[in-house]
Amino acid sequence: MTSPAPSPTDCITYPTAPADCITYPVSPADCITHHASSAEYVIRLGGRMSAHLQWMIVRNCSSFLIKRNNQVYSTESNNLKSRNSFRYNGLIHRRTVGVEPAADGKGVVVVLKKRAGQRKPATSYEKITINKNSRATLNSLRHIIRKNKYRKDLRMAALRRASAILKSQKPVVVKKKRTRATKSA
Repeated sequence: MTSPAPSPTDCITYPTAPADCITYPVSPADCITHHASSAEYVIRLGGRMSAHLQWMIVRNCSSFLIKRNNQVYSTESNNLKSRNSFRYNGLIHRRTVGVEPAADGKGVVVVLKKRAGQRKPATSYEKITINKNSRATLNSLRHIIRKNKYRKDLRMAALRRASAILKSQKPVVVKKKRTRATKSA
């Protein structure tokens, strides 16, 4: 026996979404008309859909996309390389790693997605501030990713991002120009 086709009230609609976006049928109790981006909606239903289905929804119609010079970039948080790809997307995976500069301009903040609280985006992230020298910071980051059994494929990208952030926080040394003494007659 087949189930009846979902009616328009049984689908989640995106009022401002492009024509190539798909609608996802849900039960009438879960119906929501969302006025923001589809990416924010996927965050809310993160525990219900697989990462691949979320990627199919967010891939071409997300408010975080930037298309420039025949490249597609993404500006969501926890995207280590700012690329619009399944691997680096920070919205769809249950375990993500993000590296951000610290608020005071010294050190880095490692942002990890927790397993608990996936439906509450405000509390689903754990932030760890590392304020050490470069080598100790990178070793701590490597240890955090390995010890928490986070995704191995993101380890090198996280280390590179942390290294770039630490390099940008170093004070710039201005070389003094040598002035020659003028010859007196």
